[in-house]
Amino acid sequence: MKSVFCTLLLVLSLVAGAQTSDSYMGIMMGVSIPTGDFASSDSLNVQAGYATTSFNLTMDGAYYINPYIGFGGAVSFSNNSLNTGDLKRTLEWYVKKYYPDAELPEDLTLISYDLGVWNHVNLMVGPYFSIPVNQFHFDFRALGGLAFVFSPDSEMYFMTEDDEFRTYRENKNPVSLGYMVGGGIRYVSHRNATIRLMCDYSSTKTTIEINDRHISNDGPEILLPTEHTQPMHTIHVGLGIGYSF
Repeated sequence: MKSVFCTLLLVLSLVAGAQTSDSYMGIMMGVSIPTGDFASSDSLNVQAGYATTSFNLTMDGAYYINPYIGFGGAVSFSNNSLNTGDLKRTLEWYVKKYYPDAELPEDLTLISYDLGVWNHVNLMVGPYFSIPVNQFHFDFRALGGLAFVFSPDSEMYFMTEDDEFRTYRENKNPVSLGYMVGGGIRYVSHRNATIRLMCDYSSTKTTIEINDRHISNDGPEILLPTEHTQPMHTIHVGLGIGYSF
Protein backbone atom coordinates (compact mmCIF):
# COMPACT_ATOMS: atom_id res chain seq x y z
CA MET A 1 0.00 0.00 0.00
CA LYS A 2 2.86 2.33 0.86
CA SER A 3 4.51 1.67 -2.50
CA VAL A 4 1.26 2.48 -4.35
CA PHE A 5 0.94 5.75 -2.44
CA CYS A 6 4.54 6.70 -3.23
CA THR A 7 4.00 5.91 -6.92
CA LEU A 8 0.89 8.09 -6.98
CA LEU A 9 2.78 10.98 -5.41
CA LEU A 10 5.53 10.59 -7.99
CA VAL A 11 3.07 10.71 -10.89
CA LEU A 12 1.32 13.76 -9.46
CA SER A 13 4.62 15.56 -8.97
CA LEU A 14 5.59 14.86 -12.57
CA VAL A 15 2.26 16.17 -13.85
CA ALA A 16 2.53 19.24 -11.65
CA GLY A 17 5.95 19.92 -13.10
CA ALA A 18 4.69 19.83 -16.67
CA GLN A 19 5.34 22.87 -18.86
CA THR A 20 2.61 25.47 -19.33
CA SER A 21 3.21 25.71 -23.12
CA ASP A 22 0.43 23.28 -23.96
CA SER A 23 -1.03 24.74 -27.17
CA TYR A 24 0.77 23.92 -30.40
CA MET A 25 0.86 23.96 -34.18
CA GLY A 26 2.64 21.38 -36.28
CA ILE A 27 3.07 19.39 -39.46
CA MET A 28 3.47 15.63 -39.89
CA MET A 29 4.31 13.27 -42.72
CA GLY A 30 3.80 9.54 -42.81
CA VAL A 31 1.76 6.76 -44.35
CA SER A 32 -1.92 6.25 -45.10
CA ILE A 33 -2.87 2.60 -44.56
CA PRO A 34 -6.23 1.52 -46.06
CA THR A 35 -8.35 -0.95 -44.12
CA GLY A 36 -11.52 -2.98 -44.65
CA ASP A 37 -13.37 -2.73 -47.96
CA PHE A 38 -11.20 0.21 -49.01
CA ALA A 39 -8.15 -2.09 -49.09
CA SER A 40 -10.03 -5.10 -50.50
CA SER A 41 -9.15 -6.54 -53.93
CA ASP A 42 -12.02 -9.04 -53.95
CA SER A 43 -13.70 -9.01 -57.38
CA LEU A 44 -16.96 -10.20 -55.78
CA ASN A 45 -17.00 -7.23 -53.38
CA VAL A 46 -18.61 -4.25 -55.14
CA GLN A 47 -17.22 -1.95 -52.43
CA ALA A 48 -13.63 -3.09 -52.91
CA GLY A 49 -11.42 0.00 -53.23
CA TYR A 50 -8.16 -1.68 -54.34
CA ALA A 51 -6.28 0.96 -52.31
CA THR A 52 -2.69 0.40 -51.19
CA THR A 53 -0.54 2.01 -48.50
CA SER A 54 0.77 5.39 -49.63
CA PHE A 55 1.44 8.95 -48.42
CA ASN A 56 -0.18 11.19 -45.82
CA LEU A 57 0.49 14.82 -44.85
CA THR A 58 -1.22 16.45 -41.87
CA MET A 59 -1.13 20.03 -40.57
CA ASP A 60 -2.82 20.55 -37.23
CA GLY A 61 -2.96 22.62 -34.10
CA ALA A 62 -4.79 22.96 -30.81
CA TYR A 63 -5.39 25.64 -28.20
CA TYR A 64 -5.53 24.30 -24.64
CA ILE A 65 -7.65 26.14 -22.07
CA ASN A 66 -5.76 24.22 -19.36
CA PRO A 67 -3.02 21.56 -19.43
CA TYR A 68 -5.55 18.81 -20.16
CA ILE A 69 -8.37 20.06 -22.42
CA GLY A 70 -8.25 22.00 -25.66
CA PHE A 71 -9.90 22.57 -29.00
CA GLY A 72 -8.31 22.46 -32.43
CA GLY A 73 -8.35 21.17 -35.94
CA ALA A 74 -6.46 19.24 -38.58
CA VAL A 75 -6.08 19.36 -42.35
CA SER A 76 -4.83 16.10 -43.82
CA PHE A 77 -4.07 15.01 -47.37
CA SER A 78 -3.89 11.31 -48.24
CA ASN A 79 -2.86 9.63 -51.46
CA ASN A 80 -3.57 5.93 -51.97
CA SER A 81 -2.37 4.15 -55.09
CA LEU A 82 -4.33 1.28 -56.62
CA ASN A 83 -3.52 -2.41 -56.69
CA THR A 84 -3.42 -2.23 -60.48
CA GLY A 85 -2.77 -5.91 -61.15
CA ASP A 86 -5.84 -7.09 -59.23
CA LEU A 87 -7.97 -4.23 -60.58
CA LYS A 88 -7.16 -5.10 -64.21
CA ARG A 89 -8.06 -8.74 -63.60
CA THR A 90 -11.33 -7.67 -61.96
CA LEU A 91 -12.25 -5.43 -64.91
CA GLU A 92 -11.61 -8.29 -67.33
CA TRP A 93 -13.73 -10.59 -65.15
CA TYR A 94 -16.42 -7.87 -65.00
CA VAL A 95 -16.69 -7.71 -68.81
CA LYS A 96 -16.86 -11.50 -69.17
CA LYS A 97 -19.55 -11.81 -66.48
CA TYR A 98 -21.87 -8.89 -67.31
CA TYR A 99 -21.18 -8.46 -71.04
CA PRO A 100 -20.66 -11.97 -72.43
CA ASP A 101 -21.32 -10.67 -75.96
CA ALA A 102 -18.39 -8.25 -75.71
CA GLU A 103 -15.35 -10.15 -76.94
CA LEU A 104 -12.10 -9.21 -75.23
CA PRO A 105 -9.09 -8.93 -77.58
CA GLU A 106 -7.04 -12.11 -77.79
CA ASP A 107 -4.00 -9.93 -77.15
CA LEU A 108 -4.78 -8.37 -73.74
CA THR A 109 -2.09 -5.73 -74.30
CA LEU A 110 -4.54 -4.09 -76.72
CA ILE A 111 -6.78 -3.18 -73.77
CA SER A 112 -6.30 0.44 -72.67
CA TYR A 113 -6.40 1.35 -68.96
CA ASP A 114 -6.50 4.70 -67.17
CA LEU A 115 -6.66 3.73 -63.51
CA GLY A 116 -5.54 6.75 -61.45
CA VAL A 117 -5.20 7.02 -57.65
CA TRP A 118 -7.34 7.82 -54.60
CA ASN A 119 -6.85 11.32 -53.15
CA HIS A 120 -8.77 12.78 -50.26
CA VAL A 121 -8.49 15.85 -48.05
CA ASN A 122 -9.94 16.03 -44.53
CA LEU A 123 -10.91 19.30 -42.79
CA MET A 124 -11.61 18.34 -39.17
CA VAL A 125 -12.24 20.15 -35.87
CA GLY A 126 -12.98 18.95 -32.36
CA PRO A 127 -11.76 18.47 -28.78
CA TYR A 128 -8.19 17.63 -27.82
CA PHE A 129 -7.06 16.02 -24.59
CA SER A 130 -3.57 15.81 -23.14
CA ILE A 131 -1.78 14.21 -20.21
CA PRO A 132 1.44 16.18 -19.55
CA VAL A 133 4.35 14.40 -17.90
CA ASN A 134 7.35 16.72 -17.67
CA GLN A 135 8.31 17.53 -21.27
CA PHE A 136 6.14 14.75 -22.73
CA HIS A 137 2.48 15.11 -23.61
CA PHE A 138 0.24 12.11 -24.31
CA ASP A 139 -2.33 13.56 -26.71
CA PHE A 140 -5.75 12.30 -27.78
CA ARG A 141 -8.32 13.81 -30.15
CA ALA A 142 -11.76 13.16 -31.62
CA LEU A 143 -12.48 15.26 -34.72
CA GLY A 144 -15.28 15.59 -37.22
CA GLY A 145 -15.79 17.59 -40.39
CA LEU A 146 -15.66 17.45 -44.17
CA ALA A 147 -13.88 15.00 -46.45
CA PHE A 148 -13.13 15.89 -50.08
CA VAL A 149 -12.73 12.71 -52.12
CA PHE A 150 -11.08 12.49 -55.54
CA SER A 151 -11.61 8.99 -56.86
CA PRO A 152 -9.69 7.19 -59.61
CA ASP A 153 -11.39 6.74 -62.99
CA SER A 154 -10.56 3.02 -63.14
CA GLU A 155 -11.21 3.21 -66.87
CA MET A 156 -10.96 0.25 -69.27
CA TYR A 157 -11.35 0.52 -73.04
CA PHE A 158 -10.94 -1.85 -75.97
CA MET A 159 -12.10 -2.12 -79.56
CA THR A 160 -12.24 -5.18 -81.82
CA GLU A 161 -13.72 -5.80 -85.25
CA ASP A 162 -17.13 -6.51 -83.73
CA ASP A 163 -17.14 -4.62 -80.42
CA GLU A 164 -16.25 -1.37 -78.72
CA PHE A 165 -16.40 -1.29 -74.94
CA ARG A 166 -15.64 1.32 -72.26
CA THR A 167 -16.20 1.30 -68.51
CA TYR A 168 -15.19 3.93 -65.98
CA ARG A 169 -15.96 5.09 -62.46
CA GLU A 170 -17.22 8.56 -61.51
CA ASN A 171 -17.41 10.07 -58.03
CA LYS A 172 -21.00 11.28 -57.43
CA ASN A 173 -20.42 12.61 -53.92
CA PRO A 174 -17.02 14.37 -53.77
CA VAL A 175 -17.80 16.13 -50.45
CA SER A 176 -19.04 14.13 -47.48
CA LEU A 177 -18.93 14.03 -43.71
CA GLY A 178 -16.16 12.18 -41.92
CA TYR A 179 -14.41 11.76 -38.60
CA MET A 180 -10.90 11.15 -37.29
CA VAL A 181 -9.83 9.84 -33.89
CA GLY A 182 -6.33 9.19 -32.65
CA GLY A 183 -3.54 9.82 -30.24
CA GLY A 184 0.17 10.20 -29.92
CA ILE A 185 3.20 11.41 -28.02
CA ARG A 186 4.49 15.00 -28.16
CA TYR A 187 7.89 16.03 -26.80
CA VAL A 188 8.33 19.74 -26.00
CA SER A 189 11.87 21.11 -25.74
CA HIS A 190 12.88 23.98 -23.45
CA ARG A 191 12.67 26.28 -26.48
CA ASN A 192 9.09 25.08 -27.18
CA ALA A 193 10.00 23.15 -30.34
CA THR A 194 8.10 19.86 -30.55
CA ILE A 195 8.64 16.40 -31.98
CA ARG A 196 5.51 14.29 -32.39
CA LEU A 197 4.47 10.75 -33.20
CA MET A 198 0.76 10.37 -34.03
CA CYS A 199 -1.63 7.68 -35.16
CA ASP A 200 -5.16 8.51 -36.40
CA TYR A 201 -8.09 6.48 -37.70
CA SER A 202 -9.95 8.30 -40.48
CA SER A 203 -13.36 7.34 -41.84
CA THR A 204 -15.63 8.69 -44.58
CA LYS A 205 -17.57 7.39 -47.59
CA THR A 206 -18.54 8.44 -51.08
CA THR A 207 -20.83 7.30 -53.90
CA ILE A 208 -19.28 5.79 -57.02
CA GLU A 209 -21.16 5.53 -60.31
CA ILE A 210 -20.02 2.85 -62.77
CA ASN A 211 -20.64 3.83 -66.39
CA ASP A 212 -20.54 1.14 -69.10
CA ARG A 213 -20.79 1.71 -72.86
CA HIS A 214 -20.94 -1.26 -75.24
CA ILE A 215 -21.31 -0.93 -79.01
CA SER A 216 -21.67 -4.16 -80.96
CA ASN A 217 -22.19 -4.87 -84.65
CA ASP A 218 -24.78 -7.46 -83.65
CA GLY A 219 -27.01 -5.25 -81.51
CA PRO A 220 -27.93 -1.78 -80.23
CA GLU A 221 -25.61 0.39 -78.14
CA ILE A 222 -25.82 -0.38 -74.41
CA LEU A 223 -25.38 2.34 -71.78
CA LEU A 224 -25.60 1.03 -68.22
CA PRO A 225 -24.87 3.24 -65.15
CA THR A 226 -24.94 1.71 -61.66
CA GLU A 227 -24.06 3.12 -58.23
CA HIS A 228 -22.63 1.87 -54.96
CA THR A 229 -21.40 3.33 -51.68
CA GLN A 230 -17.63 3.29 -51.23
CA PRO A 231 -16.45 3.30 -47.59
CA MET A 232 -13.00 4.78 -47.02
CA HIS A 233 -11.29 3.77 -43.78
CA THR A 234 -7.60 4.57 -43.32
CA ILE A 235 -4.99 4.62 -40.56
CA HIS A 236 -2.55 7.53 -40.64
CA VAL A 237 0.81 7.10 -38.90
CA GLY A 238 3.15 10.07 -38.97
CA LEU A 239 6.18 11.75 -37.46
CA GLY A 240 6.31 15.52 -37.29
CA ILE A 241 7.60 18.74 -35.83
CA GLY A 242 5.89 21.82 -34.43
CA TYR A 243 5.92 24.70 -32.00
CA SER A 244 4.24 25.01 -28.62
CA PHE A 245 2.95 28.32 -27.31
